[in-house]
Amino acid sequence: MLFNNIDGNASNFDTFATEITQARHTFSFIGIAETNVDSELKDLYRIPGYTSEYNDKFPDKAKGSGVGLYVHESFSYTRLDKLCICTANLESVFVSITNMDKPLTVGVLYRPPSGSDNDSLNEFENLVKKLPDKNVLLLGDYNFNLFDKNSNQFENILYNYNLIPMISLATHEKPGCAPSLIDNILTNSTDNIVASGLIESRVSHHLPIFCILDCSVPTLEPEPSKPRYDYCDSNISAFLQDLEPITNRSFSYDEKSFQQFVIEIKALIEKNFLTESESFNKSKRNKISNPWITPGLVASVKKKEFYYIQWKKSIDKCNLFGDTTLYIVYSDFRRKLKYLIRSAKRLYYSRKFNKVSGNMKQTWALINELRVPDHAGSPAQPQLLAPSAARH
Repeated sequence: MLFNNIDGNASNFDTFATEITQARHTFSFIGIAETNVDSELKDLYRIPGYTSEYNDKFPDKAKGSGVGLYVHESFSYTRLDKLCICTANLESVFVSITNMDKPLTVGVLYRPPSGSDNDSLNEFENLVKKLPDKNVLLLGDYNFNLFDKNSNQFENILYNYNLIPMISLATHEKPGCAPSLIDNILTNSTDNIVASGLIESRVSHHLPIFCILDCSVPTLEPEPSKPRYDYCDSNISAFLQDLEPITNRSFSYDEKSFQQFVIEIKALIEKNFLTESESFNKSKRNKISNPWITPGLVASVKKKEFYYIQWKKSIDKCNLFGDTTLYIVYSDFRRKLKYLIRSAKRLYYSRKFNKVSGNMKQTWALINELRVPDHAGSPAQPQLLAPSAARH
């Protein structure tokens, strides 16, 4: 599983979706904080192969609010509304994974630093009291620095309810400021923990954090792909136009001529009506990245990560900001990369719309594809986890 405070979906989600491809690992759960969007807009921010659950941001708060959880479509789950809260002091969204050997409770939490420390601690404790005593995973930005002695009250709550932090390194690094440990993955079951840590590539001042579990769930055999045809009026007209030269020519009434006629008709049907192969495989485990994420963008993400590491190496206790020249190189490249990612996404969908120009049915199908995700992975229609997805 993966968590990151991305500091705004509108500005950073596309970059985040691009950069997580560098992990070369398909996470079963992806949590994000500070989405700055309400749940009704969640379908604008999709990760292929995942179903998302968002909680509304705090009313009238434009920035620094909102949480979201992406559950791989192989899981069946139920949203736990009684645990989904949004106050000035604490925000959360929870689901219960139901197709594992034992139910797993997964939550994403965010504590706005503008809220009351004492009230947030009380609300957090009231929330964890309602959680099961085993198989709980909490991904979040708690804004209590575990490097600081002032976090004692927060730590006491964790240990009183057997919640163990999986991250012990700095997760928030801002130029000119001391690193802090405010993001974490908490669990009350450590038996199946394989590994945890940080990912250097980031889209905000928060480093992505991850945790890998060893668990198993039932599997589902994939079904074969089937052809998909579109018999709209424009396609029928094109087919009839192509058919006219064939029907107007003379034929010999023999078996060879008939077979040739059938071959030509089949070719015209494929040419005018076939749109794509529709896969009925309920697990799309290999479909990780968005289609507009090109190899060039992936290479650029690696280059940005290289610049970041070079600058980070220049930071020491005497110079918290590090080498200014190295930071400018990294910062400029990051800004250009963000622009390229947005441009690539825009260009990809522009080409798709141009391709279906004049075909109203396919145009609306593309619009609906962008607006509403495939609900096959929704809680109402549970799906099962592929074997390779069980180890995280």
